[in-house]
Amino acid sequence: MIANRNTLYDRALILVEKYGIFLALASAYGVLTPDLSPRTDLDGLREANAHASASSNILKQLIWTGLFVAFFICMTRATVSSKPLKKKWALILIPIVSTTLLLASVLWSDAKVFTVKRGIFQFFLIFDIFCGVYFSSKHETIGRNVRILGVMIILFTVITIVTGSGFSEIGLASYMPHKNSFGAILLSFFAIYLCLKPIWRDIYIVPILVLFLILSLSKTSIALFIAMIALYFLNTIFSSFVFSSIYYFTCCIFLVIPMTASFFGILWYPAQDKSPEFMTGRGLVWQTLYPEALKKSEMAVGHGYGAFFGTGKIPTALDVDDPFLPHLNQSHNSYLDLSLQLGFPITIVLVTLIFTLVRRINVKQLYLTGSVLLVYGVSEGAIFRDQQGVWITFLTVLSWSLLKISDTQNKSCLN
Repeated sequence: MIANRNTLYDRALILVEKYGIFLALASAYGVLTPDLSPRTDLDGLREANAHASASSNILKQLIWTGLFVAFFICMTRATVSSKPLKKKWALILIPIVSTTLLLASVLWSDAKVFTVKRGIFQFFLIFDIFCGVYFSSKHETIGRNVRILGVMIILFTVITIVTGSGFSEIGLASYMPHKNSFGAILLSFFAIYLCLKPIWRDIYIVPILVLFLILSLSKTSIALFIAMIALYFLNTIFSSFVFSSIYYFTCCIFLVIPMTASFFGILWYPAQDKSPEFMTGRGLVWQTLYPEALKKSEMAVGHGYGAFFGTGKIPTALDVDDPFLPHLNQSHNSYLDLSLQLGFPITIVLVTLIFTLVRRINVKQLYLTGSVLLVYGVSEGAIFRDQQGVWITFLTVLSWSLLKISDTQNKSCLN
């Protein structure tokens, strides 16, 4: 039973417990900093993205830091009715070990301040998401948080459509800078929504967001949404098989084979022999950055977590006379992104830790979200990337799944 709190201080913390997860998700999905201006041309869009990203990151960092402090206080109070994960505490060590590896890269980082900063905020993010899901579940407000989030996405999208600023020439971008970004947000929302028991009154949310997803024309997000829904109606064993297959395939193709080939003096990587336009320009990006990641001096440990993109300095490999490459803030591949920062061996360890964690928890919704993360990571930087809503969605479903298996085990002990 949650104790009755009367002071303003106590009521404020109770509000954080009930709705803190909404702040974390809303900041990740751009709801707190919506771009309602008309879509611009590509060059203008790059400049707008740079300013929007900077202001958005500052706001997110303030929110995550504030939530970290507030949730830490909440954890020390009597509002926690039971200790979470009594028998699965060891699973929590996996995200902690992962964050420790990120911070350890400061030893060889090219930008030590950025590595420490990004590592700390990654820890804050994991802590905030877990606490947010835990407390909102205990207060039975997690469903309300998700539905409010869905309503706000709809509201801002309707505003952009009515004002004529939501559509670009290639699809519905809504309040986001690009239609693929908006598609990823909708995909992420549905991944979290599947953790809740669908109820009939959600008819005013789900069909509208499905329509928006179709209008976004984001092929990757639409395909993953269809696959996720299909797998949702299948059993856990089949979902586990699909997730494991995706892990082995992506890990081998994007990490193990390129690293092994390089060890024997052979340069091979995905899209090596493809056109630069392969996968809407990703061929050029991979052909530029994979050789950089596979250099002997870089392959083992990389440049340091957060020390390749977004440091204010254009990486040498991208500092070329090209209208596109110098503006990159990711490699459009999670496996390559992490390898550039941490090297191939540590990246393989991190991806394997995620795989192990998902398999040990053994919850169908987590298999679905894990599969989305790994597949989405083929074309976008998402894994251990706090600017990416898909990663935050995975952490949310991970936290929900941990609580689910803990509650199941506690009930079993009582029977």
